[in-house]
Amino acid sequence: MKSLLTLLCISSLAMAQLCVDNRAPSFQPKNKPLGCYVLNRTMPDSLNGLSSLSRPDFSFSDPYVLDRDGLLMDEGLCVAHCANYLFTFAALRRGEECRCGKDDGLKSYKLVDNSQCNTTCIGNNTSACGGQEAYTVYGNVTAELPTVKVTKISIDEKINVIRDLNNDISYKGCIPDSLICHRETLMQETFDMKIETCTTFCRGHGFQDAGLESGTRCICINNYESTDLLRPEECSSSCAGNSSTICGGPEAISVYASDRVDPIIDHSSPLKPLISAIIAAVTALIAVLIIIHRSRKRIARFWARLRGKTEPTNAELTYSVKNPDVESTQLTDSTTHLTTSYSQDK
Repeated sequence: MKSLLTLLCISSLAMAQLCVDNRAPSFQPKNKPLGCYVLNRTMPDSLNGLSSLSRPDFSFSDPYVLDRDGLLMDEGLCVAHCANYLFTFAALRRGEECRCGKDDGLKSYKLVDNSQCNTTCIGNNTSACGGQEAYTVYGNVTAELPTVKVTKISIDEKINVIRDLNNDISYKGCIPDSLICHRETLMQETFDMKIETCTTFCRGHGFQDAGLESGTRCICINNYESTDLLRPEECSSSCAGNSSTICGGPEAISVYASDRVDPIIDHSSPLKPLISAIIAAVTALIAVLIIIHRSRKRIARFWARLRGKTEPTNAELTYSVKNPDVESTQLTDSTTHLTTSYSQDK
C-alpha cells in the first residue's frame, strides 16, 4: 500500500513502537480461545451476529474477510472487530473468515477436539484460525478492549452514529493505516480521546486533517487522498472519550478536517426528531390561538361592518358614558345622520 500520510500521533502516555520483521505489532487478545467448535446442522446458525446488524441502507459483511493490501486476518483483528460491535463471541474459520456471536452465539455449536482447528491465521502463522468447517472461538471479547470512563451506547445507536457520518461535512472517510514500521511516528496515545481533541491539536500544528484510530490514537495528516477508502463498517471504534462518536478502527483511520466544528448530535433515540417536530407544531398552534383570542373583537366588528351593522367602538362607548349630556348624534357620523333625520321627521 502506497504511503498516503504524513503522520504525527499524540497522547498522554508515551509509547515506543516495536517492530517485528519490519512490521508494526497488531492488537492481540489477552485471553486464550475457548476451544474448537463446529455447527450442529440440525439447528439454525447462531454465529450470525454481523448479518443481524444489516439495515436496508447499511450492510455488514458476514463473514468479515479483510481485503486490504498488506493486511491479513489474525485473531486480534477478528476479536477487535466483534468487540467494537458489542458482541460476546468472535470466531475464525479457514484462516481468514471472522464471524461474531451474541450471548447465545454458541447455541447451535458443539465443542470438538482442537485437532479440527488445524488452519493457521493467514496474518499470523503461529495462531489457529479454525479449520475447513470448524471455528476457533474467543469469548467475552468486549473485555479485551481498553476500559474507558464513558457511558456505553447500544448497538443500534452506534450503527446510527456510523451511518450519520455521511451527513458530517468535515468527515472525509475511513482509510487504511500503514502497517510498515517507520512510516509513521507513534509518539503518544490517550484513553480519553475525543474528535475535537485531535482536530484542535492538528489544526494548531498546521495540519489540514486529523485522523483517529482504534478509539485512542490521534494522527495529523497532510496530503490526504481518498483513493483507498474502506467500507464504513471498518471504522468501528468508539472514541475513548465519547462513545457517541467514531475514532477509526483496528488498523483503520477516520479522517476529519482539522477545522472541524464538533456538531452536537444526540443519537440516543430515533424518536427525538419526531417529538421535537410535534412540540414545535403544538407551540405554533398555541401562538395562533392566542392571536385569534386577542383579535376576536376586531374580527367581530369587521364582519359586522361587512354586514352593514356598524357598532360603536369601545372608545366611543367610553366617551358617551363619561359625557352623558352629549347627544347620541356625537357618537359617530352614521348615528348623527340617523338622529338628525329622525328629528326633522318629528
